[in-house]
Amino acid sequence: MIKKAFFGSTSPRLEYTILQQSDLQPEYIRPSEKLVFHLKKHNGAEEKALLEKGEMISIGQKIKPAGNVEYCLSPCAGRISDISDYKGMIGAEFCRITVEIDSSAEIPDDDFSQNCHTPTLENGKTFFKGLPGKPDFTVFSDPEQPIQTIAILGIDDELLCITNQFFVQNDPERIKTGIDILGDLTGIDDIVLCIPRQLKTKAESTGAAIMIIDNDYPNANRELISRQLSSGNDLNQNIAFFSAETVSTLAELGSAKPELLHKTMTVVSKSGDTHIVSAPIGLPVRDILHYLDETVDSGDRVIIGGPMHGTAIYSVDVPIMADTDILMVQSEQDIVTSDDVSCFNCGACVRACPAHIQVNNLIRLLDNGMYQEAAEEYHLFSCIDCALCSYVCEARIAVFHHIKLAKQALEGTETYERYA
Repeated sequence: MIKKAFFGSTSPRLEYTILQQSDLQPEYIRPSEKLVFHLKKHNGAEEKALLEKGEMISIGQKIKPAGNVEYCLSPCAGRISDISDYKGMIGAEFCRITVEIDSSAEIPDDDFSQNCHTPTLENGKTFFKGLPGKPDFTVFSDPEQPIQTIAILGIDDELLCITNQFFVQNDPERIKTGIDILGDLTGIDDIVLCIPRQLKTKAESTGAAIMIIDNDYPNANRELISRQLSSGNDLNQNIAFFSAETVSTLAELGSAKPELLHKTMTVVSKSGDTHIVSAPIGLPVRDILHYLDETVDSGDRVIIGGPMHGTAIYSVDVPIMADTDILMVQSEQDIVTSDDVSCFNCGACVRACPAHIQVNNLIRLLDNGMYQEAAEEYHLFSCIDCALCSYVCEARIAVFHHIKLAKQALEGTETYERYA
């Protein structure tokens, strides 16, 4: 249900989709010919992959550009057929690596097997970011900002998405095991499982502390959860976030099987049907749509990341990655287009913003490319990326995309280091 206030400080009411079907099972998709990995470059650096074109890849082998923190783990064995540059949304630069699958050479990588059998915090920092959910263990390395609490997201911060709810609903025992492993790796006892109220009974069987998240969007946003966990006691409390999918994967690490590198995601078709799909990380979107018999016609939109803060892709050859939680297809007649017009100061975005940013003033600076001034004067980096500003905009300005462009443009600058 969607409710909008006409006047006042009330945000439009959007509710998260809650998983109702207890026997929902994932549809498993096997790769057909190739996997593709997009690894983001930093500050436009010219980087080459540590591996060369034509080189063989083992299951679980790390693939990364030299000197880059971004990497992935290959879920299949094969041969590197192409290494090239790729430019993504708002000018972000990537290294694109294509692996032609060779099913006759399914040999596990030694490092992958060893790290899975004997997991430590150190190899978590250097190896496990390639797991589903893209867990970041490097946050435990900063002695000046020690992590005090781990929050496990059993609710998804995107409308229509039920991926992490699926893991809490279907296998709380694996969540419990994964929580124990996570606690052992990090030495942190304060671990909280964040869930919608409807999953309370399932979540209680994990033995973890429970935090109920209200169904209203964007209450599952990490920044808003951090505020609730701090509850005024310590506003500088450092919290690490992990998805329920990541925690479930940690429970199965000892198997070192290729399925550890399969991403589970919600897929929403043009008709509104919802599927839970499990596919190898790096699989092109084309293969998933083909499996589900979903056609994409001229004018349709394919979105990775969901309706609020997702990204429309220009080609179905774009791959899913370790942090892809939802894929959706919109038919042309369902798309609400944006307009290139000026803000007429209705104030809807200001009333809707959960971060209390003066968005009407912010967008004027962003529209004129004044990104540094936007960060300094109107709190650009206080934005929590919920996209409610774009949703309520009466002029149909793509406010959130202006914000993302500004953040991307400032990345690596002194302004970014100071305010982000």
